[in-house]
Amino acid sequence: MKVLLQFICYLGILSSIPNKQIAAQQFTSLPNNMYGDTINAPFYYGVASGDPLSDRVLIWTKITPTDTQLNDTLIVNWEISGYQDFSDILATGTLQASPETNFTVQTDVTGLSANTHYYYRFIDVTGANSATGRTKTLPETTPNDFQIAVASCSSVFSGYFNAYQRIAQRNEVDLVIHLGDYIYDYADSDEEVRMPIPTPTVPSSMEEWHWRHEYYLLDPDLRAARQQHPWMVIWDNHDLSASAAPETNEAIVAFKNYVPIRNIPDAPIEQIYKKISIGNLVDIFMLDILLYRDIEILDDSEGVIAYSLLGTAQYEWLTNELANSTAKWRLMANQNMMGGWFTNGLPAIGPVPDGPVFDDSSWDGYTFEREMFLNFLIDNSIENNIMLSGDAHISVAMDLSPYPLDSTYYNPLTGEGAIGVEFLPTSISRGNFDEFGLPSTLINGVSNASMNVNPHHVYFQITEHGYGLLHLAADSCVAEYWYSEILAPSDDEILGAAFVVRDGENHWDRNALGGAYVESVGINTPSNTSNPDLIIKNQLFTNSINIQLNNATAHNYSIQLISAALGTIVWQQDNISFDSFGNYHIPTPNISEGLYILQIQGADCHLAKKLLKVHY
Repeated sequence: MKVLLQFICYLGILSSIPNKQIAAQQFTSLPNNMYGDTINAPFYYGVASGDPLSDRVLIWTKITPTDTQLNDTLIVNWEISGYQDFSDILATGTLQASPETNFTVQTDVTGLSANTHYYYRFIDVTGANSATGRTKTLPETTPNDFQIAVASCSSVFSGYFNAYQRIAQRNEVDLVIHLGDYIYDYADSDEEVRMPIPTPTVPSSMEEWHWRHEYYLLDPDLRAARQQHPWMVIWDNHDLSASAAPETNEAIVAFKNYVPIRNIPDAPIEQIYKKISIGNLVDIFMLDILLYRDIEILDDSEGVIAYSLLGTAQYEWLTNELANSTAKWRLMANQNMMGGWFTNGLPAIGPVPDGPVFDDSSWDGYTFEREMFLNFLIDNSIENNIMLSGDAHISVAMDLSPYPLDSTYYNPLTGEGAIGVEFLPTSISRGNFDEFGLPSTLINGVSNASMNVNPHHVYFQITEHGYGLLHLAADSCVAEYWYSEILAPSDDEILGAAFVVRDGENHWDRNALGGAYVESVGINTPSNTSNPDLIIKNQLFTNSINIQLNNATAHNYSIQLISAALGTIVWQQDNISFDSFGNYHIPTPNISEGLYILQIQGADCHLAKKLLKVHY
């Protein structure tokens, strides 16, 4: 039925949208699960919101003109409400969609209340509505907690955007941060999972960059994630033209036409680095290490040429803001890994290079500036630093130290000597080690060898895809790695790992172990740990676990909670019967923090799930 509906939508979009105004018309065939929002025509590309503040947020859409309107300016009205049915409309306005912006519109809705959900929609002159968007303003005062979904490297050609659909369904998310490669300029020849016909070429004009953004928005999962949450986005190399200067880069203009990013007053269009504050809980620094690299030379005092990655102006702005920050946490979002991925001693197999570092286009190629920056944090006693990074397509949790390989300076067993942590969730869909051709028989060997060479890496996973969740509270920050299928549409996801950094400790807690350690403790758990019949309603739990077992038929289930670190049973209850809805509540106030396996056994099942006990 789902495939049939998608085919009907596909036929509808091809027949009802003007020929020159739809990316799909470039192709004779679209892949599975790619279609426009024909129900809300002429707003085929959905809605989005971005760059929220405590009193305002940007809202966006695109209206598709008819063939006779291609040179006209179209009127688009907008409404915003605190209610999904728009029973009480708080504000309205009128926008003009012109050919200059490819009929995209966005506006900064002001005068809103802090830390509040709002609903918005767009309306054309005939009264046709867009999809209803849902957004949220930032807190003005310090909240008890704040949750961020973290994404990067989303190739629509490499796989399905199941991770975006899961992000869309998480009502608890306050903000989505995308760390770059939001779109891709080309399709990898060895990752052609979802390809239109003919194969897309690299965009070479403003019109073609617009088309690429439109093509991405034919994906309903991406539209859903943009529709349900406010986003903050930075670009990376695949989002922009590699050859054009920033001030003449048509890809930058196209990016800002399709992704709601607030322009910085009195700054050039290409400047996107900025700071926002979540009360006094966290200062978020959105950085850009793409457009400012290799322009200025740093004085390394030894006569060796050392190029800057941040550029002088951004470095001075960042260090000044950090020195004056009074927030509990400092969150820095940038495109590339900062903490170091060393490969000395590793065999040059598959994507592993024959050299000292895996990628010298990341911070590993700018070691002087990295050491200078991390030592600045140390010298100025600036703690509780969290670096968010993308680009690498793998999952890494690491401690940040200017000298991670010097055991006299940094202790990998305890994390002592670190000045912060790095959270690098995997790619939404772009290939990693198995897609790059590394045989499955070598995956574990390469992973273990890399962990040995990089003692500051607390977690390292090189084959899964998905996104990250960051839970910020006054006493701790919890980072979760969520994994999804990319080769086929799927509603399933698993919690691959979760780690905690506590206030003032500046390193990941070794006791809150991630999923990579589960297999090493010898627990006899079944292989179907992602069985959809077993639902954990709070996989990150504090004082209780709420579970739901669908299709439960027996009345004498046994439930065990097993410590992944110790391999011992810490809680067990036999002869359990679920209620009529399949629900059961497990109290856990006296259980220590850490990773656990919840195991259910009965006459009709043997299921297990991973979950993490934390303290907020």
